[in-house]
Amino acid sequence: MNVSEKEARQVFDNLCRHYDVAGSNYGPKLIQNYESDYSTHEWAIVWEGPFEWDMELCFKIPVPPTVFVESINHWSVAIYPR
Repeated sequence: MNVSEKEARQVFDNLCRHYDVAGSNYGPKLIQNYESDYSTHEWAIVWEGPFEWDMELCFKIPVPPTVFVESINHWSVAIYPR
């Protein structure tokens, strides 16, 4: 099972709404096939954003019930199928 672009976009849009950064040049980026130091992730969100934004996304911002998110490091979060 894979994460669809629609599901990844929902996670991304929820994050952008939470931080009110939709359309910003300095906001987060949704990346397909993101290569971290450890592996390639089907979908990830990358952002040099506010302190602990990654933990906010993992624990406080709603995501679709078909996916879960995990912080890769403090500037990126992977999106996985549930």
